[in-house]
Amino acid sequence: MVGQRPVPVQRLRTKRGIEFPIVIDADRSIIKRFGVYHRFGFDALNIARPAIFVLDALGIVRWEHIARNQLDRPSIAQIDAALEAMARELVQER
Repeated sequence: MVGQRPVPVQRLRTKRGIEFPIVIDADRSIIKRFGVYHRFGFDALNIARPAIFVLDALGIVRWEHIARNQLDRPSIAQIDAALEAMARELVQER
């Protein structure tokens, strides 16, 4: 984890049974690398645009949704479809 507040996040992971890593990006270095940093805008200042990235085991981005604004979110069905597509691609690559 990156950042300064890992304890509350670890508690949340334990409480919710989340097994995947969660990154705390206190210095905003990761959101800048992923191209979602939003310095000035109509709806926010100095934050990340809402974004979801599906990465494979090697850290390759297989799918992404970068929001146009703070209210733009993909549906659960879209995320599930991305995960299923990634799983099919990985099977075909073997």
